[in-house]
Amino acid sequence: MISKKKQRFYYIVFTLISVGVGMSAVLYNLRAHLVFFYTPEEVMKQNPLPTERIRLGGVVKEKSLKYASVGLAGEFILTDFKKDILVVFKSVLPDLFREGQGAVVEGRFKENSIFEAERVLAKHDENYRPPTSGGKQDMVLQTLKE
Repeated sequence: MISKKKQRFYYIVFTLISVGVGMSAVLYNLRAHLVFFYTPEEVMKQNPLPTERIRLGGVVKEKSLKYASVGLAGEFILTDFKKDILVVFKSVLPDLFREGQGAVVEGRFKENSIFEAERVLAKHDENYRPPTSGGKQDMVLQTLKE
């Protein structure tokens, strides 16, 4: 028979080993899906430019958005008002994407410091403003006031 003291010790050791193995598995899998976020100035300070998949955040420069004559491809300049990076894309842009607005792009650098975006995300403020165009919502509010 194993004493209660030894049994408790084995239980604690087994639990610690299990937690260690579980945390190791989680951290190993997270490493494969980790994507770092940079601003244009931060990434341009690196020499050489990173070759792994990264995220760039900044503002879409005014009058820099250009579409290809065929297909969904195009390009724009992402800036943090200190450094500019040319971003090329081959997908549909989000509805909230606009020049002068914030954007986050995910992808890799190609030759000549050109960033090839696999994903383009539009940043927007957190203020929700309901539509004020006299629709059903205004009719309901008018009815409730009467």
